[in-house]
Amino acid sequence: MRRLNDPDSNPAYREALASRVHAVLARDSRVARVTRFGSLAADPDIPDQYSDIDFEVFVAPPTSDLAFLGQAVAILSEVAPVAASAATSLGAFGYVAHVWFEGMPPFWNVDIRCRADCHQEASDFGKANGWSTGYRLWLLAVKKLLRTTAFISELRGNIAGEAGSVRIDPLLAQEMRDLLNQHCLATTQIAEATPLALLCRSVAEAYLKSEGTAEG
Repeated sequence: MRRLNDPDSNPAYREALASRVHAVLARDSRVARVTRFGSLAADPDIPDQYSDIDFEVFVAPPTSDLAFLGQAVAILSEVAPVAASAATSLGAFGYVAHVWFEGMPPFWNVDIRCRADCHQEASDFGKANGWSTGYRLWLLAVKKLLRTTAFISELRGNIAGEAGSVRIDPLLAQEMRDLLNQHCLATTQIAEATPLALLCRSVAEAYLKSEGTAEG
């Protein structure tokens, strides 16, 4: 897993990744339109190093949103090897495919919102995909924690002149590791959960050191 402070982990690489994803989606014959949204599609000053990549895909009939969701990971594997994936239902508004690529920073995941005139319900979707919620919320919590500690570090440097690495509270870091271990234990029998569990464990190792430090 590439850390966010590695030399190759700069915004230009993330933009190149987003461009490749857009190109792969746009050339799929089932796709009517691809739109980027979220922070990377807004003011260039809004995204930070933790911002992910969001696309909305409008699927042409007769393909349904659920059918396209089922192919989304295979389609995105043309961009780069996929390390982990998950899916979310938006009800009548479609589905979201969450994809993490090998060799990329863990917070540069790509979320594909799949929408179509032909909406297809999956009665067992929640049961089949509910395992991913804990992992996705855990990653979001780590992201928020890193952003907050980075801001506090900047404030500390501005007021007290104490510039340095981002210091994550050791108790918070330990709680985050404990929560991850708990969810990994709860999902250990679910084969589909293993890649995302491994990715989260690598995030804990890289960003939630036992000494309570991490660098952005």
